[in-house]
Amino acid sequence: MSTKPQRLLGLARKLQGEVRSHMLSPATLQDSLAKVASDPSPQTRPIAATETESDAPGEHLVSAYDELVRDPELRQCTRRLFAGGHYGKAVEEAFICLDCVVQEASGIEDSGKSLMFAAFHWKQTTAGAKPPLRVNPLRDSTDKVEQEGFGHIAAGCMMACRNPRAHRHGVVDDCCDALTMVAWADLMVRRVRAAKRTRRR
Repeated sequence: MSTKPQRLLGLARKLQGEVRSHMLSPATLQDSLAKVASDPSPQTRPIAATETESDAPGEHLVSAYDELVRDPELRQCTRRLFAGGHYGKAVEEAFICLDCVVQEASGIEDSGKSLMFAAFHWKQTTAGAKPPLRVNPLRDSTDKVEQEGFGHIAAGCMMACRNPRAHRHGVVDDCCDALTMVAWADLMVRRVRAAKRTRRR
């Protein structure tokens, strides 16, 4: 295949991806066509050193955010970041919010993985005692398994979602992946707010 057909194929594929991911309007599509056509190598353009995040999300993704993310505090600290295309920072702030909500709900002065295990597991309490925060009534073995699983998930979120973005420079997130993680943080936050705090004897 000659160079020109290869370049046109690459151009078509790139524009197709942009249309699907950002729902481009005809005017925006025309601008994108001109921009990509001026690129000497549309298939292999490297990410510039100044690029740290993806382009701002399309309106459909912001609308999806508004549908999925409902906690007011979490929305306050993530919506502007997400709508501005700062996906990694939005994810980081979402799980910092979860961390703070668990601290406040449990009364435990800790952070991250150790906070989550202390708040939701029996390991940090005396034998037979209930965890400081209960996500269900703990009436049977299914409730207890769910409680333990929630603690593991919360700890995992701190390790896998918050920490890489808080301690590593230049983490770049895809807009859809970021929305999924922020929405998951929202679910966790709402479950924590609904959890019952065990009274200390």
